[in-house]
Amino acid sequence: MKCRTNKYFYLRNLEIGIIISLIVLLILFIYFPNLETGVEQKRNYPEPFITMIDIPNTKQEIEAIEKLKIPRVESNLYIPESIEDDFILDDIDVESTLTEPAFSDNPLVNETPYEMSSLPFIPRQILEVIPENKDEFSGVIKLKLLIDKDGKVSDHKLLTNTSQNERCLTSVLDAVYKSKWEPIKIEGNKIEYWIEKEYSFN
Repeated sequence: MKCRTNKYFYLRNLEIGIIISLIVLLILFIYFPNLETGVEQKRNYPEPFITMIDIPNTKQEIEAIEKLKIPRVESNLYIPESIEDDFILDDIDVESTLTEPAFSDNPLVNETPYEMSSLPFIPRQILEVIPENKDEFSGVIKLKLLIDKDGKVSDHKLLTNTSQNERCLTSVLDAVYKSKWEPIKIEGNKIEYWIEKEYSFN
C-alpha cells in the first residue's frame, strides 16, 4: 500500500511541478519576449565571386588611321619668314596710363544734364517725402526730375497726370522738391541728371 501511495504522490508531485514550470516559462515569455541568451550567432557572409576577363590587344589598320586624320586647311594668311628692321617700331616711354576726362573745354557742354539711360547705374533716393493725400486723390502722376550736383530737384517735367486735379499735382510737387537724391560723380566731377519718378494714388 505504501508503495502505491508513494507512487501516487510522486506522479502527482511530478505533474504539479511540470505545470508550475510551464506557467513560469509562459510568464517569462510574456514579460520578457526578447530575452537574450548572451550567445552571439556568427553570421556567414558569402564570398564575392570575381571573374577576370582578358582583353586581347587590338591592332588598327593603317587605312583606318589615315581616314581619321584631319585634313589640312590651307590659309591665305601670309606670315613672312623674317621681318626686316625697318618694320619694327621704336620703343615709346609711356608717362601715364590714365585716360583724359571726357569733358570738353566748353562749359555749356559740361553743364548738359545726363539722361538716366546713359548713367552707369540707377541713382538711389536718399530722402523721400511722401505727398499729402487729404482729399483722397486717385490716379497716377509721372514726372521727369532734374537732379542737380547736390542731389536736389532743380526742375521737373510733367509726363502723365491721370488724377486731373491741380491740388494733387501741387501736393506731389511740394513733396518732390523736398526730396533728395544721390549726387553722382563722373571722372571726379559732379553732374546733373534727369530721372523719372511716379506717384500713384488709390
